[in-house]
Formats: sequence, structure tokens, C-alpha cells
Amino acid sequence: MRLDCSNVGKVEKASIELNSITLIAGLNNTGKSTISKTLYCIFNSFYNVEKKSEEVLKNNIDSVFKMSPLAVFYMYANENVGKIDFTIKELLENRENITEKIITDIITKKLGKDFIKDTGIDISRFFSILTLSQADINKKILQNLFTSEFQGQIQNFAAKKSASINLQVKDENVKIIIKDNIITELENPLNLTHEAIYIDDPFVLDGVSVLRRFNRIPHRSSIEKKLLHNKFEEQSIGQNIDTLSVQKAINDLLVEGNLKNIYAELNKVCNGALVRQESGFLSFISNFDGREISIANLSTGLKTFTIIKTLLLNGYLEEKGTLILDEPEIHLHPEWQIVLAKIIVLLQKEYKMHILISSHSPYFIHAIEVYSKKEKINNPKFYLTQENKNGLISMKDVSANLEPIYNLLYKPLQELESLKSFSED
Repeated sequence: MRLDCSNVGKVEKASIELNSITLIAGLNNTGKSTISKTLYCIFNSFYNVEKKSEEVLKNNIDSVFKMSPLAVFYMYANENVGKIDFTIKELLENRENITEKIITDIITKKLGKDFIKDTGIDISRFFSILTLSQADINKKILQNLFTSEFQGQIQNFAAKKSASINLQVKDENVKIIIKDNIITELENPLNLTHEAIYIDDPFVLDGVSVLRRFNRIPHRSSIEKKLLHNKFEEQSIGQNIDTLSVQKAINDLLVEGNLKNIYAELNKVCNGALVRQESGFLSFISNFDGREISIANLSTGLKTFTIIKTLLLNGYLEEKGTLILDEPEIHLHPEWQIVLAKIIVLLQKEYKMHILISSHSPYFIHAIEVYSKKEKINNPKFYLTQENKNGLISMKDVSANLEPIYNLLYKPLQELESLKSFSED
């Protein structure tokens, strides 16, 4: 797998190989997160495309109903709110041969013969939505995710050129062109069977509950849902389920199976599990004494390990999946950074995952380097961000020699040592 992008965020040009473990090193504000967001947006736009397409159409049709104040009043006054979903469902079922007459007949049948006349709702709007091509829908899905992740600022401010992104997965190559923060071209959209897991904030754990709205940033909202629900559960969000029995069964399989080494490393730091309380919130139960600990009282470092362990138990870290870790070491003591690095390398070894990491910790990067060699990880890649004369960022492949990374990241310590020597003189 290979990602090429130009003029996205602060990144002027980057070409990144993603075959096993890929680590991007650099100082703060040098485009590392830009690569993470870009990969996430592409992967998760083209994962489960059929379901996403239906959601786009459903949401747009629902918006047409709600655009008319008279339609909203009519729905509430006549207790038709619950009928809207059934109306949308039937419209989608007839999409292949849809006409304005069919739309009129369905709405009249579901919502009453006077609904269209009384509300003045525009049937042509429904027709325009229901006749959208799959290419337009794919572009809409991708645009929505990029806009949300980048807060509408996809291109960099300095460059007046359009942004381009290419992602090659095996023999397939998706190409994206972005002008004025709008996706204008999309070629060869993928049909992916795995979604990317993107972790960049251990504090996402604090407010996870079935009773609250999920985070507005898509990748964090996705993590919140995955922490709440096991992948193998068929129940919908909000239902009361016995997560303890499910997790215990998976725990037993992990301990007995090939992942026992990973599980053992996780338990060195995180010897316990999340459980869902009747209140809808999560808490942490320690395996040492069975005590229940509020998430708010877990150390920030422990939250990082708890998130990874829970995603593993809940079935979301999977064979040949994609895991994106944005500065995962940031709240960890160097000793725990080394433990985390070992876990990441073991995950790649056992699951053959594509793992993208960004970091500015020399301890953590060195640990990834050492454990990758020890576990014989195939072709790990290391990149260093570089600021160009125009203030934009490029990325250099330093996999053959990591000294430029260590020289850059150890520089502040060397400066302190120089000051110390000067003061002693």
C-alpha cells in the first residue's frame, strides 16, 4: 500500500509506503496528523460503501422533508413523524425505476392525500436525490468525511495549486483532486472490507456513554462506539447487553491462542477491563481486587492501553486491518513507551496489520525500531518531516538510517547539556 499526496494541509509533498509498520517522525506542527487524517478519510469512505450510500440518500431525503416548516408542522400535528422513516424506506426501495409520479404516489399513500398540496413540498428535490449516480454519492461520502476531519480546511493556505491524493492498494489506485476544499475528481473508488482505526486522544474514553451524543469528529466518534460495543454483538446501540460474559469468552480465547503474548504485555500495564454500567457509562474493573474505578480516575497513560486492549477484546483490531496511532506515547513515561512499542509490533506480527504511527519521542521511535528488528517485521518504514523554505512540509524516507530522526529529536537535550556545561564554567 502506498499513499501519495500534495498540497494537503501543511504537506506540500509526501510519498509514504504502508506495508507493515510505518512511522512518521518530526517536530510539532509538521504535518504528521495530516497524513493520518488523509489515510483515515480514504479508508473509511470506501469501507462498507453500500451502507454509507443508503445513509447519504436517506439523510438528504429527510432534509427535504424538514426544509419545509409547513411539512414539519404537518408531521407533528398529524402524528406522522414515525411515518417518515417508512416513507423514505419505500422511496429507496423503488429507486431503480423512480419517477416523480411514483414519488408522489408513495408520499400520498404514506402521509395522506393532502400532504403534498398542504405543505408545498417540492417533489423534484426528491427525484434529484434518488437519481444521483453512484459516482456522485461516492464523492459526497468522501467530501463529508474530509470536511469533518479537516474542519473544511483540506488544502494548505500557502499553495494556490489544487491538492492531489493517490492511494494504491495492491493493483487498485484511487485518485482524488481537491480544488477550493471541494473534491472535484474521484477516480477508481475502492471497495474496502476493513475500516481504519484511528486513535489520537486517550481522553476520548472519559465521556463514552450510550446516553450521550458521540463526538463530532468522525474518527473519535468511531472509537467511542467501538469502546461501547463488541463487534460480534448484533444488538443496536442503547440496548442493555451482558458485555462481561462476551468479553470473558474472548479473553479466554486470547489467553489460549496466538495473541497470548500481546495480552500478557497489555496486562502488565492494564490488568483489568471496561464494563458498561446501568447508568450507560463505562467503568474500569481491576483484575487485582475486583474494584470498580471511574474512568475519570484512570491515569491518562493507562487510558491509552485500556483503549487498545478494549478494541482488541471487542474484535476491531483484525487480520490485515489498518491502525493509525497519532503520537500514542505522548502521555507515557519512557518505560511505558517501550511497552507500548512492543505491543504495537506484536500486533503487526500476529495480525499482519498496516500500522501508521506518528511520533516525536526518540525513546518510543527507538523501541519501535528495535522490536521491529527483533520480531523480524517485514520492511518497516521510517519517515522524517522536513520544513521547506516556503514553510510547507515534505517527508524524507530515512528507513536505511534513522540518525537524522534521533539528531533532530535529541537536539533540545543537547542544548540543555550545552547550557549546563556553560553555567558550570
